[in-house]
Amino acid sequence: MRRVAWVQRILAFLYLLLMVWGLGVGTLAWIVRDGLGPVPVASQGRDALENFFFTFSWGPVMFILCGAIALLYWYLTELQRAE
Repeated sequence: MRRVAWVQRILAFLYLLLMVWGLGVGTLAWIVRDGLGPVPVASQGRDALENFFFTFSWGPVMFILCGAIALLYWYLTELQRAE
């Protein structure tokens, strides 16, 4: 029972972290992806997605957070089945 509560707290923290990373850093990464200098370059299509994905390592961190949430959710369901 205590382990389930502990996993639920970690999941809540990861959901919060995912929301902050996705909305806060994701928005900033989208704005900064083409540069903010005197000569910004507009990118389109695949180049725009690549720039967005790797600005501040936004994409890889997002995938890691989603993977951690999925693993913990699976672990939580296994714990609840065992009880």
